[in-house]
Amino acid sequence: MSEKKAKSPGRIPISTKKGDKGMTGLLWGGRVPKDHFRPETYGLVEEAVATIGLARVAAKKELTGKTLLEIQKHLFIAGAELACKLENVGKLSKRIGPQHLEWLEDVQQKIYGDFEFPSQFIIPGASEIGARLDLARTVVRRAERNIVGLQRRAKIENEHILSYFNRLSDLLWMLERIEEGQGDSLE
Repeated sequence: MSEKKAKSPGRIPISTKKGDKGMTGLLWGGRVPKDHFRPETYGLVEEAVATIGLARVAAKKELTGKTLLEIQKHLFIAGAELACKLENVGKLSKRIGPQHLEWLEDVQQKIYGDFEFPSQFIIPGASEIGARLDLARTVVRRAERNIVGLQRRAKIENEHILSYFNRLSDLLWMLERIEEGQGDSLE
């Protein structure tokens, strides 16, 4: 007679197997195909969080690292909203709002003080941190394009999310310039 191992109380299995048929769950209910526009979009936000993390660990300037960490926190808020059906968004404790846009603008203004705009296109790869920030910026732009698609399909109502992503890519570009020595506003 074989003994079955009892599950430990409170232990959650890593693999639920619920997605084995190509469907995924949304926050507070509902299932959609994994290639549906909604999981594609919040998946890109998750990818942005990861690429910003790659940039954060390579940041040379302390304020760049702190700024990138705060951005990652904001992106978790945006990702949660994008992972909800419209009728469930009200259940979220936090949403991207005007305060997040103001924060982005404040950081941009802090950098802008003695910022010199390049006179030509910049080819990524002048430095490791610059290349990582450029990668993060392009992932954010791709997520932004998908957010436009969700808005066009009336699948999200929060206009602040799109504005946040648009301004975020600009800030990442500015941080790349600063990290590569084109201004010293962050010190």
